[in-house]
Amino acid sequence: MDVKNTKNRRNDPIIIDKERYKNLLSMMTSSKEDVNVALECINALDIKANLIPVLLLRKHSDTDISSWKKLCSKHIKYQKSLGVEDDAKSISYSEIYNAMKKVKATEEHVEIFLEDLSQFFKKHAIKFDFIENLEINVKIK
Repeated sequence: MDVKNTKNRRNDPIIIDKERYKNLLSMMTSSKEDVNVALECINALDIKANLIPVLLLRKHSDTDISSWKKLCSKHIKYQKSLGVEDDAKSISYSEIYNAMKKVKATEEHVEIFLEDLSQFFKKHAIKFDFIENLEINVKIK
């Protein structure tokens, strides 16, 4: 994703889709240089149109909040206006869900959130000795 290219051919803002989300997440969990490039890309994107994936990226990256505040200050301010703490090391799924209820999230962003949440349940439910396998299917109709 090019930092300067934040609009598509019709001049609409670029929305983080599943593929872009995975690419940004990979960058956010990589080298310091990749993290900075990812944060610059995120900063150039529309804050309202990309709220849910940006919150998930913030949740899953080990990037400290000071880097987010420095390179993505408008996103952090907007998130705070929706009740998401701007000093927390980690964001809870509950905070993301509550923010999602306050904005008009796209179907794809809701699906990204639900898939992420289902992965969390799968990862942690397996720790119970009476659960061998947990299958969660996310379908939006």
